Order: sequence, then structure tokens, then C-alpha cells
Amino acid sequence: MRSLISVILLFACSFFSAQGFKVRPSIPAVLSHYSAFIYETTPGNYIAGGLIADTLNGYSINRLALMGLNSIGQVIWTKKYGNEKIIYVQNPFVRRTFYKSGNFIYYACSILDSNNKYLGGLIKFDQSGDTLWQKLYRDPLNMDLVPQMVTGSVDGGFLITGYTVINNPCLLIKTDSHGNELWRKKIGNYAMDGKAIVQDSASKKIVIVGYKYVNGPNSHENLLIVDSLGDNPKFYDYGGFGGILIDLIQTKDKSLVAVGQKIYPQSVGGYNLIKSFAVKFNLNNPSPAIWKIEDYGPFSQTNNFNCVYELPNGDMLIGGDLDTTHLKNLNDNYYHKLVKIDKDGNIKWTRTYDYRPDTNTTYYQSLTSLSAGSNGAILASFQLYNSAPNPFFFVKYDSTGCDSTLAYCATLNLAGIKPYSQDNQITLFPNPMADVLNIDLTGLETENLELIIIDIHGREIKKLNLRQNKKLDVSDLSSGMYLVTLTRNKELIFKTKIIKE
Repeated sequence: MRSLISVILLFACSFFSAQGFKVRPSIPAVLSHYSAFIYETTPGNYIAGGLIADTLNGYSINRLALMGLNSIGQVIWTKKYGNEKIIYVQNPFVRRTFYKSGNFIYYACSILDSNNKYLGGLIKFDQSGDTLWQKLYRDPLNMDLVPQMVTGSVDGGFLITGYTVINNPCLLIKTDSHGNELWRKKIGNYAMDGKAIVQDSASKKIVIVGYKYVNGPNSHENLLIVDSLGDNPKFYDYGGFGGILIDLIQTKDKSLVAVGQKIYPQSVGGYNLIKSFAVKFNLNNPSPAIWKIEDYGPFSQTNNFNCVYELPNGDMLIGGDLDTTHLKNLNDNYYHKLVKIDKDGNIKWTRTYDYRPDTNTTYYQSLTSLSAGSNGAILASFQLYNSAPNPFFFVKYDSTGCDSTLAYCATLNLAGIKPYSQDNQITLFPNPMADVLNIDLTGLETENLELIIIDIHGREIKKLNLRQNKKLDVSDLSSGMYLVTLTRNKELIFKTKIIKE
């Protein structure tokens, strides 16, 4: 009996102590916030930030803001940079513009100067958010430069990619360890937008992914490989109607994995529909690919992978966005997803998240960075739109994708439910609900489905087997918040929160 009590106490401590967080911090008097990154500095401490639309000396300008967060996501310090002569340009189409190496953080950016020209920039920060140096890169032909990602080079310096505005060749800048430019290349005679960059440690070849325009307005995913001096360029793509590659990593087995989206001929309202895309390839023989994930999820106006990183065991974690406009005829909103795959490209689990503050307003939200924390934690930043003044938004997940307290997530375990294993198109409405909850299972295989409603204390309130769309009487429920789960053979395929008025 004493041993049982000890086990219960141990479980209770772990049940309530460790936790994730979802925080939306704002800086006073700031007009809008653009989340760009979150990293762990020491266990339980984080540095995060991005750009802000601020007012300085009577001018509205974009500035850079960094902040420290504690273990539950509370802001403990804030620092701002930029002025009327150095305006940091907000680019909503880039990911992972910040790069962490050791105890330092680097930021590749485009800067608007007092002559209204776009310069390249690279800034080094310490873990307290203080700048150690800032370098500016001007074009001798007075072209506008748009850096979009920085990574470390094999000799201890840095490699920056992006594009040049006139004719849009791919931009590649090589610097030393202090950010001093050593050489610069403009690669290609057509539009190529460099989104992510890696240098192979053995061959020293440089790999850049992004997109280009070929034979019309549709973008095509693009893979560029050059030698260590940025010469001898070779371009590759993976066919199809079009696409964009957004992020790139080199894995422990020295292969490379790129993620993004594939564009398809199908369209709605004049917009082509897309699906998430991932590809693993060999540096010396990129085509054919080792494997591809190109039919992931439903056709949508937004269904993309944005960020990827490798886990210690060789699995990969990919994050991205999924719209609800085309899928569910809801107010415009991007759901978010985390997908765990093994080294062979097999999907191990998928988590989806709905971060709308309410259900009656149009929201656009997009994942901008994904990084690893201690004890398997997953750290993510999200750009919010249409929720003025658009606060920063940072989320810490545990290793299973739980984005809240263990007490909340363990309600799933109390119900005997296994983690997610797939995406699904399920709609519950209205939310908040009054006396009836409508359950729409259109397009879903309904065999062996079980719906469970759990209250905030983890108690199972209702359970029923589903065979078809249903109107569920909830008039007997007390007002408050509930967790709704849908399982098939005890495997969780959907969960959401609903409110009873």
C-alpha cells in the first residue's frame, strides 16, 4: 500500500510540474509584432522575438525586438533596436531568419537605410539579447539586397542567401567569423529566391533551396548546388506543376532534407491548390530523390511544411500550416501541424492545432520557426495576422506534441487514448454551443469511431459510438470548457476544445 501511495505521489508530481506553454506577449505602445524565433538558452530559459511596428520620435518604423522568457513563458526582459536610419524590413515569406550557434544568435536581414535603399545585414547577439556586432552589405551597382537566411560555414564563418531585386538572381554572401564579407555571388539569370542554405562539411559544397519562375507565373521548387566558392552552379527541381522549398537541413547520414509545398493544377476561386512536400536527397545525386512526401494532407489554399529539424535518434520533426477556408468553409484561419517522420520518410504521428483566439473573427497565423529544447521539448514561433495589435506568439510543446500542462494533456491518457496518428477533417459546431453539438464526419471512415467528452478535471462526461453525422444533445452539461476526443480502436484521431454557454 505504501508503495502504491508513493507511485501515485510520483505520478502526481510529474502530472502537474512539467509543462508546455502558449504565450502571446506584447510590448507596450507597439503597433504590431512579427514573431520570428524562439530558442532555449539554458534549461527552462528562452530568448525569443522578431520585428515590431513601433513609433520612434514621431515616426512609425519597423524595429527589432528580443525578449527573455522564463520556464512558463513570462517575459523577464525586452530589448529593442533600430531607428529612422536603420529600419529592419518585415518579410512575411521567410522562415528561420535567426540562427543559433553555441551561445550566440545571428540574424540575417534586409535593412532600409536613410537613402531608401535595401541593404543586407547580419547581426550577432549574445543570450541576453545584446548586440555584439552588426554588419551591412551594400551592392556596388546600387541594387536592393534581400538576405533571408544565414548558416555557419565549415571554416567558422557564415553563408547568407536570399535574392537581389533587379532580375532576382539568387544571392550568396560568404563572410568570416566576424561577419566581414569575403565574397559575393549573384547566381542565375532568372528569378530565384534563396530561402535556406546548408554547407556540406566533407565536400564543402553549398546547397540552397527556394523557388524560381519558369514559363509563366507559377513558382517551381528549386535546388541549387555550388562549390565552396559559389561557382559551378547546378539547378534541380522535382517536377510537377510547381512548388516552393522553404527549409533545408543536412541529416546525420549526410543526406539532405528539404520541405515546402507542391502546387497542383486544381484551383478554387482562381487560386491553385497545394499540398505539403518533403524530399530527402543525396548531395552528389539529387535526382531521383531518396524519398518524397508529396501527397500529404488534403488539397488546400495553404497546406505547407515550413520548418524541419532532426531529432537525436534520426527521426525528423516538421512543422507547417493548413488552412480551413477551403477545407471546412470556416472563417479564414490557418491550423498548424507537427509531423514526426523517420529517416526513411515514414510518418510516425501528426498533431494539428487550432490557435484562434475566438471563432468569429478572420485570422491568419503561420509557423515561422521550429527548434529543439531540453528534454525533447519543441519550441515554435507563429506570426499572427488580423488580431490587432498582433502580439508575438510562442509555443513550447513537450516531446509528444502537447502544448499545455501535463495535467491537461494527461486527460487523454486517463481516457486510455493513444496519441494522434493522422490528420482528419472533422467539424464540431457551434462553438460555443448551447443545447446541441453538431458533429460532421463527412469524408471520414466511420467504422469503430468513439467520441468522448471530458471536463476540465479529466472526468469522462459523455461517450458514444458514431456511425454518421450526428446532433448530440448537450443540454445537460454545465457551462464551461470541455475536451472532445474522437478515437478509432483507442487511437486518437481528433481532439479539440469546446465551450458550453
